[in-house]
Amino acid sequence: MTSPRRHPDRAGVFERDEHACRRCGATDDAADLRVHPVGTAVPERDDVDHAGDDVAVHESALVTVCASCLATLRAGPDASGPRSIADDELFSSIRATTQRQGAAISDVASLATVATALPGALESAADGSSTAGDGDEAADAVAAFVDARREVALALEGVDARLARLEGAEPEVSDGDESGGGDEEVDVGPHLAAFLETATALQADLRAVVELTETVANGVGLCHGCGEAFESSSADRCSVCGLERVGPAWPRDAGGADADGRHGTFESLCTTINARLTGTADRTEELTERTTALAEGLVARGAFA
Repeated sequence: MTSPRRHPDRAGVFERDEHACRRCGATDDAADLRVHPVGTAVPERDDVDHAGDDVAVHESALVTVCASCLATLRAGPDASGPRSIADDELFSSIRATTQRQGAAISDVASLATVATALPGALESAADGSSTAGDGDEAADAVAAFVDARREVALALEGVDARLARLEGAEPEVSDGDESGGGDEEVDVGPHLAAFLETATALQADLRAVVELTETVANGVGLCHGCGEAFESSSADRCSVCGLERVGPAWPRDAGGADADGRHGTFESLCTTINARLTGTADRTEELTERTTALAEGLVARGAFA
């Protein structure tokens, strides 16, 4: 097996991303842009030069981000311990988090669509029924999958960063809304904890869908990270980007199942993907209820009076 390429062209990553931050769209001077590794190919953060001349991952796992977004992505809980957070800041943080997670849900659904179209595009190219000619349809389908997966990885990481900050937040203690005549202390801490629990579970649900889409790519013999073909059906690691397989190659006979039973046929995977997406919709509804409860608690505290 050849050694994975570990020294990508930083300028090439910027060009691919049109010299714009893939998180906020900023198109500042190139000096303010960074390459940032996302997804399962990421080495330990301390090993990465985010300013970026020698990033030790393949370019398929790199995205362009601005300095501000990079700071947000790298921010975790306050090292000094829980920090007190004002009601207005808490509300703004919750709103921004739900907006980001809502966008991530849409991105994952789009990735699922792209992934389930991948086998058909490859089959059309192989049997000559593609209308694009010269394998363009297959190449475009693979590129679309790689790009969509990278965007999803960035979106999910952004939500993770926001949730981590909220995990380290401690709502200020407040008495009830005096205009309402109540003097009972209103504690929104349990509502925040319930929100975080559900949002974190939703992140896991979304990643489960992503892994299923990666299984589709692996099933047709492609690396789910860079889109290059595995050297053989038994190869457990991509020779180009170094990613490990998450699913086996599918058997050649139509409708067969792999030997160890970890994954079924393409049809069964599609069914599972759709079921998982339905599950994320249910979880999203639960998250909406918990977000509403938290907002109502903040209102009861007189936060927006």
